[in-house]
Amino acid sequence: VEDAPFTLFLLLAADAAFRASSTARQRPLIWSAVWVGLAFQAKMLEAWALGPVLAALFLVVAPMTLRRRNRFPQL
Repeated sequence: VEDAPFTLFLLLAADAAFRASSTARQRPLIWSAVWVGLAFQAKMLEAWALGPVLAALFLVVAPMTLRRRNRFPQL
């Protein structure tokens, strides 16, 4: 029963991470983390496998300088 919400949350996390990496905005990056957290609530440890992938996507693809990219996710 928890597979459908788990898949939906991970798809939403991937979409938000893609938007964050294409626009270099912080809000979609935060939403991506929220969706991964909700996926974790649905199916525990399996959701954390996507976290490093989404972080690597942002660090490699985001249209900003390397210096700004390294210090970007500060609240």
